[in-house]
Amino acid sequence: MHIRPLARTVRRAEQLVKKAARYRGEKPPRPDLPRREELEETSRRFAVKYLFGVMNSSVAREFLRANRRSNIHLYPDDWKKLPIPDVPSEQQQPIVALVDQILTARRTNPAADLTAFEADLNARVAALYGLTPDEIRLVEESAPSSTRRAESTPNLSPLA
Repeated sequence: MHIRPLARTVRRAEQLVKKAARYRGEKPPRPDLPRREELEETSRRFAVKYLFGVMNSSVAREFLRANRRSNIHLYPDDWKKLPIPDVPSEQQQPIVALVDQILTARRTNPAADLTAFEADLNARVAALYGLTPDEIRLVEESAPSSTRRAESTPNLSPLA
């Protein structure tokens, strides 16, 4: 007797799910969607720990604070708007190494003071974005207020 409500729920879920990519040779063709192969190629250009570092920087925090839809919630679409500096792997490696140091320090001592690591990460990421010293100062000055807001916002990455 629960089959009809379940079928209705499945139909409704199918209506709500939005397809984000198309496959080569897909029928019918969907030129309005990006090709899955292109998206996969783009994702291979970035080291995961590089992305974690950028996403946990004060620059990203301020971007999200200024561009998110809600002051209470942080949605995946908000993260999708974050521009990630597209740099070669040689430029990603210092941030990857720094993220490794942060993770090692956190594993060794969960209460470790990571202030120096965070300052280094913020400076490196700001340089990737090409921020001027005045712009960096503005981001740093607003960091305490965004930190208070971030306490009520769920953190989606492992560097917090």
